[in-house]
Amino acid sequence: MKKFLFAILFTLVFLTSQAEARPHRVGQIPNGSKNSCANCHINPAGGGERNDFGKLVEARFLDVVSPAGNVQWGPAIAHLDADGDGVSNGLELQDEFGMWQSGQVNPGNSSLVSLPGLNSSNPLTPVTINFSDMEPHLNQTLFIRIVDIANSSEMGRRSESINSSEFDVVLQAIIPGRSYFIDFFADANSNGFYDPPPTDHTWRLELNNASGNDVLDFSHNTSFTDIDWQYTATINFSSMNPHLNQLIELRAVDQLTGTEAGRSRLERITTNEFSMLLTGLEADRDYDIEFYADLNGDGNYDPPPVDHAWKINTSTNLGSTEINFSHNTDFHDIAWDYVITVDFTEMSPHIDQLFELRVVEQASATEIGRTRFDRVPGSAFSTTVSGIEPGKSYNIDFYADLNASGQYDPPPTDHAWRINFNAAEGNNFKIFSHNTNFTDIEWPDVTSVDGDEFTVNEFKLFQNYPNPFNPETTIKFVLNKNQHTSLAIYDMLGRETVVLLNEFLTSGNYSIRFSAENLPSGVYLYRLKSGSSTKSKKMILLR
Repeated sequence: MKKFLFAILFTLVFLTSQAEARPHRVGQIPNGSKNSCANCHINPAGGGERNDFGKLVEARFLDVVSPAGNVQWGPAIAHLDADGDGVSNGLELQDEFGMWQSGQVNPGNSSLVSLPGLNSSNPLTPVTINFSDMEPHLNQTLFIRIVDIANSSEMGRRSESINSSEFDVVLQAIIPGRSYFIDFFADANSNGFYDPPPTDHTWRLELNNASGNDVLDFSHNTSFTDIDWQYTATINFSSMNPHLNQLIELRAVDQLTGTEAGRSRLERITTNEFSMLLTGLEADRDYDIEFYADLNGDGNYDPPPVDHAWKINTSTNLGSTEINFSHNTDFHDIAWDYVITVDFTEMSPHIDQLFELRVVEQASATEIGRTRFDRVPGSAFSTTVSGIEPGKSYNIDFYADLNASGQYDPPPTDHAWRINFNAAEGNNFKIFSHNTNFTDIEWPDVTSVDGDEFTVNEFKLFQNYPNPFNPETTIKFVLNKNQHTSLAIYDMLGRETVVLLNEFLTSGNYSIRFSAENLPSGVYLYRLKSGSSTKSKKMILLR
């Protein structure tokens, strides 16, 4: 009898270990031996309750066919942030794009590996900026943010009053080995908004190949940079008990243009009250904040009541905004769409060159969206385009401006490629390594529509002429894509005085004549908005 029971026990243990494949799990993620079982379990020795990364793996990234239980490591899990600490699983395990396969040599520097399921363990280190000679901005507000150059993601921001000519600012936002823009401005006119220089004093520092605990020195100067400051929306959630341990996603959609300004994702709701941050918003815009909780746990959006989804609106008329939301049953079908993320590797031949990418839906030849790097930031970088619908097929067209002409030229003058994909359910990922299989992607350049003297292929707003003027002046601009566009005049208190246009325009050059017969002398701001892009300049009416 004892032998029989022992045999049963042995068989159960054997079958359990085979089903869960515990001896193999550590080997199924990059640098798995660094923290061993602690990567997935609360107990460093393994077994028992899983941490956030382990729970994510268990819910969505385990093989369900033989050999069952092995981790499906790849881009889809590497790009996620299991523990909500602002760092993706791939970055924490030193395999940013999820390219490692079991049996290969582990990537990265194992000394930098941190636990992807524990938000108290991440690779973020502080950067200190030592400010000096800031007397011109005493009693003004300093706004600062840090942006990862390789993927344009914001890593942190802060604002504080300038009470001394010399002071330090410390932000815990740097991953060693990566490069960053550190953008900041002093609100010289004290209106609480970013205004392009010289109205506000604005600067950009670069931190390349961060070493960790970096220190930068900055002394006030007049070498200003238009940093195209963005605003945020903070959503404070409460009474979210029905969705504990569920995924939540949210995004901001411009009400006027329908374009997405930014999105955020939390893999697991772990508490009744929490906050989420959306970046990428522009001033003086109205947005729909759309979000859903993944009630059925399939990792994707399903219309209510299968998932719970909501829509609320907000405005950035006062800059960054904060919204309080308490769980309710006023659901909305928000028709959620997904993103395509393209990870580029081995792009060293094009470092510091212009790079553009666009996504086109094949059946309708409709452009879904595009991104642009004024200069390729390094051999590896990422870009993301939203608006992907499951079941549809897309082309991803992109080029590097090899001859530095500032526009697309067919290969081999420029290097250009096309890759295609059929959108799966949920977010999609592609990895591209530089090669010489070039394709003429027939990039749609901007061409002159009025025979004027300038032709450029970028979104641009020119200084009005004449300036100063009385009472008429001409404003010229260039659109690099078909977009809903508005051009309006504001006084220096931010009040809209004249709307010159508010309509859908095709790409091209435009010239608008403005008569200020009914306006008093003074300084005015003219602001051009096209899609998610905004440009502003000042002009002087002098009677």
